[in-house]
Amino acid sequence: MVDLASIKVCFLAGSLGQGGAERQLYYMATTLHEEGAQVQVLSLTQGEYWEAPLQAAGVPVHWVGKASSRLQRMQAIWRHLRAFRPHIVQSQHFFANLYATVPAWLLGLKEVGGIRNDVFSEVKQGGALLGRCNLWLPRVLAANSRQALANAQRLGVNARRLHFLPNVVDTDRFRPVTKKKEGPVCLAAIGRLVPQKRMDRFIDVLAGLVQQGLPVKGLIVGGERVGHVVRDQLQTQAKTLGLGPTVLEFKGEVGDITSIYQQADVLVLTSDWEGTPNVVLEAMAAGIPVVASAVGGAVELIEDGETGFLLSPDDRSGYRARLALLIEDIAQRERMGKAARQRAVELYSCSSLSLSFRSLYSKVLK
Repeated sequence: MVDLASIKVCFLAGSLGQGGAERQLYYMATTLHEEGAQVQVLSLTQGEYWEAPLQAAGVPVHWVGKASSRLQRMQAIWRHLRAFRPHIVQSQHFFANLYATVPAWLLGLKEVGGIRNDVFSEVKQGGALLGRCNLWLPRVLAANSRQALANAQRLGVNARRLHFLPNVVDTDRFRPVTKKKEGPVCLAAIGRLVPQKRMDRFIDVLAGLVQQGLPVKGLIVGGERVGHVVRDQLQTQAKTLGLGPTVLEFKGEVGDITSIYQQADVLVLTSDWEGTPNVVLEAMAAGIPVVASAVGGAVELIEDGETGFLLSPDDRSGYRARLALLIEDIAQRERMGKAARQRAVELYSCSSLSLSFRSLYSKVLK
C-alpha cells in the first residue's frame, strides 16, 4: 500500500461551515498531516467555522471562491494546483466534484470525487447537467456509506470507480459523562433546519409522548444557512401542539456540540435520507442510544435493538413506542449506550482513517 508520508494531497471544500462533511474533512486532513503527508485545503468559502482549526493544526487553507464565475473559480484552483503539484486532488462535497476534476485533468493529476449523501438527492440538487457531471466526470468516487455506493451503481456508475471511505468520530472528544437520573428524559434532534431532516416529525413524536404523560423534554439543535423559513414553520408547529420552551427548546447552532451530548439521554434522527450521519456516530461515542430512520449509513451504524432502534422514516407510532420504552427504562438506556460506545470505539475511531486512506490512495495512484 502507498506510504502516506510520501504523498501530497489537496482537498477541495465546497464550504467549511459547521456541517458533518466539513467535520470529516478536518479529521481527514489532520490525520494525513500527522502521517507525514503534505496537505492543503482549497475552499470555495472564506472565514467559516473549520478554517481556523485546520490552520491551527498545520493544514494551510486557501480561498478560491472569490469570483462568482465557475470558470474563474476553476482558474484559481488550477493556479493553486499548478504551484502545489499534489499527487491527489480530492473533493469533499459532491457539488464541488467538477471544480476538482477539470483542473486536475488539465494538470495531469489524479482526482477523487466525493459522495456525502444518498447520490439521488445530490444529483437532483445539482440539476440535469451539473448533477450528472459531478457524478460521471471523476474517475474515482469516494462515498461515506455503502447505501450510496449501491445507489450510484443503480444510476449506472461502474463499481470499479467507487470506493467506500467511512466516516469516523473523535472518541476522545465525544465520550460518556455521568448524568442525573431524576428529572425529564432529554431527547435531542441535531441537524441543519432543512426539509431533509424532517424535524417536524420529531416535534410531532415529542408532542405524542407529552400527551402520554411521560417525563420528557426535547432539544432541536442546528441552524439554517439562508433565511429562517423552516425554523419559523417548526416553531409555529410546536406552538400549535402546545410545546412551550420548557418542553421543547430551539438551541440554534452550537459551537461546542459536546455540551449537547452531555445533556441528551437519547438522540433522535428523523431524516428522509442521509449519507452517514455524524450525529449518530457522535452520540454513540458519547454513550447515547439512537432512535433513527432506517436510511443511508444509519443502517450500518446502528445495531437495531442493541445500540438503538431503526424505523421506517414516517413510522411515528413506532418512534413513540421505542422512545417511550427508553424513557421509562433507564437500565435499557444505559445498556444500549454502553454498547453504542463500544461499537464506536472499535469500528469508527479516527485511528482507522490511516488504513482507509492507504486503501483508497493505492487504488487511485495505481
